[in-house]
Amino acid sequence: MIQDIILSVLTKLNMNNSFTQTELLEIRYSILAIGGDLSKLIIMGFIFLKLGNFIPFLYSMVTTIPLRTIIGGLHLNNYWNCLFFSFIYFELLILSSEWIAYQTILYVLPLASLVILMLAPQIPLSSDRTLKVPKATTKALAFILIMIFSILFIIKKDPIYYIGPLSIIFQSIQLILIKGVKSHEKHKTKKLVL
Repeated sequence: MIQDIILSVLTKLNMNNSFTQTELLEIRYSILAIGGDLSKLIIMGFIFLKLGNFIPFLYSMVTTIPLRTIIGGLHLNNYWNCLFFSFIYFELLILSSEWIAYQTILYVLPLASLVILMLAPQIPLSSDRTLKVPKATTKALAFILIMIFSILFIIKKDPIYYIGPLSIIFQSIQLILIKGVKSHEKHKTKKLVL
């Protein structure tokens, strides 16, 4: 059913042969990715609504999605694995905002911000995405988001606003993991060549 809808959209888009085959494949991939992400967000939204954490989940999305879009993060190729990982990620983010002390976040936040500004953007080897935005632009946008979430955290001192800095911390951990895997793979490939 979904494939038929996508095929219909692509056919209408290409009525005048104004797109190359590569562009059509990119459009198809984008439609599938957006549809998959939307369905995961709806499913998680329903679960968090039932758990009584819908507002923290919304704020988690507002902080995580823009940051992750700009700097990158871990990606799983399977829909269900991605849904499960995303649910665990958001649940840990929300629980951490209730459990972790303000001072702890305040001390770790500068280090996590520095990691992001040094390592961003990072695209995992398993992802078929390519970087289309200059690194300097990515770092500038990441800096702006880090400042917004940090200022809200410092001014508001409400656990829901802990989610922004925690999102920065969680994303910095993902960047370290991706960088580590890339370094390991590069080192392993170098060894094989020697």
